[in-house]
Amino acid sequence: MNEIAWYPKGMAMPTGLTAVWVKPGKMSHQIWMDALADRLVNLLLKEDEADQMPLAEWACDLLEVPSPDYPNQIDQCLLEGNETLQSLFNLAVIDQDPFEEIAKQEEIALEVMEETDFSTWVELAAAEMNPHDLL
Repeated sequence: MNEIAWYPKGMAMPTGLTAVWVKPGKMSHQIWMDALADRLVNLLLKEDEADQMPLAEWACDLLEVPSPDYPNQIDQCLLEGNETLQSLFNLAVIDQDPFEEIAKQEEIALEVMEETDFSTWVELAAAEMNPHDLL
């Protein structure tokens, strides 16, 4: 079955940060986090190979987490090892549990994923983690 563009509704986070590719059907927080990790790795690997490690290091510096040894480990640093961002995701739920729904194609998720590259995703995450830096 093909994957669809989906995002967790009811979260006070930019869709460009939370949208993912998933299989249609039942959602869970873990399915979303796994899909988000895949999306982040894929965004970095789409960059020119020579730019991947410098971008990874820039991202990790900006989000104040350790840098990976290899580009395909970026999810471990920016998501799994980032307790601040994990907490923000959990606190961003403003309505009902966004993972209780059945995942179906969301056009807005598709649009923002087409517009969001690795640097943009990192900047969105940094803005959520450090909103005072935007002033």
